[in-house]
Amino acid sequence: MGIFDFLFGSSSPKKPSSKAVQDAIDRLSEDEALTSGVEDEGAKILLQWAKERLQHWHEYTPAQDVETFSNQLRLILRMGSRLTAQRQELSEVEFLDQLIQIVDAAFSLPNEEE
Repeated sequence: MGIFDFLFGSSSPKKPSSKAVQDAIDRLSEDEALTSGVEDEGAKILLQWAKERLQHWHEYTPAQDVETFSNQLRLILRMGSRLTAQRQELSEVEFLDQLIQIVDAAFSLPNEEE
């Protein structure tokens, strides 16, 4: 710690603890409502993606609240699950519209360049 940080506090944001991230991953895995619209294999794919995003975020994005990020992932998982469950009932245009919404939500997730 430099003298400036000692006197004025660190200007660099703090990363959440690994335990907080693991707790968020556990909560995602335990919430069956997030993947209720997909079969077991599909649920595994969605949850693995969410787990990888949380781990990636933890490594590259300091100081964002774990709960905020986890809630963003929950929204995307629910949207993907619903879209999968409704895919037979949707026209191609409706399907693509909902898919674009999911992609937009995913692009709003932080990445290492932010």
